[in-house]
Amino acid sequence: MKEGEVLIFEEKDYPAIKLYSNRVEVKDRGYWEFRIFYFKDLKKMQLKSPVTFSNTGLIIELMFWLTKDKGPSSIKFWKTNKDTWWYEMPSAPSDEFLQFYKLMEQELRAWREGLL
Repeated sequence: MKEGEVLIFEEKDYPAIKLYSNRVEVKDRGYWEFRIFYFKDLKKMQLKSPVTFSNTGLIIELMFWLTKDKGPSSIKFWKTNKDTWWYEMPSAPSDEFLQFYKLMEQELRAWREGLL
């Protein structure tokens, strides 16, 4: 991605996302401003499913997952200062969102490799 270029993802029920060569900006649904995550301060980002299974309570969580609406998924950002931010989205992400998320991962990886 070239310096100054911006890619934008906007779709109903998703956070609005702007992708730059050195950062990603995210605006939650119903919120008025973007939060900036500079790649230098970003430890990792991850798509989270609505139900996560841990070693404790696995059977209870599995029963809940099988019997209830699975609810929204989220995209989660971990900063190097240990701040954590997550943004809800539909439980079955659209193909367009998944493609955009892959671009975000590629840009983060390219930025990190450029520092080595």
